[in-house]
Amino acid sequence: MNTAEYLVKELEKFGITDYFGIVGNYNFGIINAVENNSNTNWIGCTSELNAGYAADGYARRKGFGALVTSYGGGVFRAVDAVAGSYVENVPVIHIVGVPSTEKFEDFVPGGFMEVYKPITSAFAFLTKDSVKIDIERVLKTFYKERKPVCIAIPEDMAQSEISVKEIDYNWISDSETLNNATELIADKINNANNPLLIADFLINRFGSKSEFNDLADKSGIPVSNFISGKGITDSDSENYLGTYLSKYGNSNVKEYIEKSDCTIAVGVLHSDVNLFGDTLRNNIEIYGTHSFIDGEKYDNIKMSDVLKGVTDKINHKNYKNSKSENFYGNSVQSKDKLSSDYIYPRLQEFFKEGDIIFA
Repeated sequence: MNTAEYLVKELEKFGITDYFGIVGNYNFGIINAVENNSNTNWIGCTSELNAGYAADGYARRKGFGALVTSYGGGVFRAVDAVAGSYVENVPVIHIVGVPSTEKFEDFVPGGFMEVYKPITSAFAFLTKDSVKIDIERVLKTFYKERKPVCIAIPEDMAQSEISVKEIDYNWISDSETLNNATELIADKINNANNPLLIADFLINRFGSKSEFNDLADKSGIPVSNFISGKGITDSDSENYLGTYLSKYGNSNVKEYIEKSDCTIAVGVLHSDVNLFGDTLRNNIEIYGTHSFIDGEKYDNIKMSDVLKGVTDKINHKNYKNSKSENFYGNSVQSKDKLSSDYIYPRLQEFFKEGDIIFA
């Protein structure tokens, strides 16, 4: 098995069966490995940037995605897509075909590496001495961090035979850190009068939706979500307050956030889309591989493990909260120009249960 075939075979374990990209001088070996594998498909795109966005969308749907380009102008055309994936924790591996090792003296990859290192969680430029070590390092980071990574493969190395090594991608939370973090979070929740859980989309990225909802159900803590986290928790639940919309709607959530003495944000992305310019200070923030408690970082602990640990340690309470009325009033006809004040209530009256909506 050659290097490219080995990499493609390993990426099958991530559920990657389709590769998006552009054919170039230095990536024929990589593309051949994709096409010669009966379980994978090559999808040629119109540009490297389009391929990057296609891989991003694929990863959002399936969990992980793959982009293939060749060194040169094309590799830089994909930067915007890869950077966007990095910002939103979308796990896309960018595989780049580069000139052969015998041309290294005339080929300086520095510019390429310097551009990609800030927008990837792991980067490797494969050499004969480090090929298996680097592939394992990058893929383990890919699985753990759920962010873009990049592997550059010289064209001769893509077809060089290597011995196959079984890689274990599972990682274990640091037990001492996990226990300390969950004890402290549970203690803060148990002693709070108005705790609040806020859900966001990284819960889905790290496969922790069921653990989050178990925590919400057992604790009885009021739950909200940011716009990008909508749908993570059941909107019919008794402790669901609705989506946080700052001052632009659902004042019930904003009021509860302002009075909360223990805000637990899970999988949150601090962005204008989510925050509407507000500055929210969360007492506790739980991410895929680490958590923050009052600004102190607790590293190398899984989101799912933290949520499970806290769920086991907290007491259920019936917190006083007003369930949001997540709908508009009736539409009122007017001779004024058409406005959102009219159109949204009218749409609400038009939609019926079971409708499928494309927006």
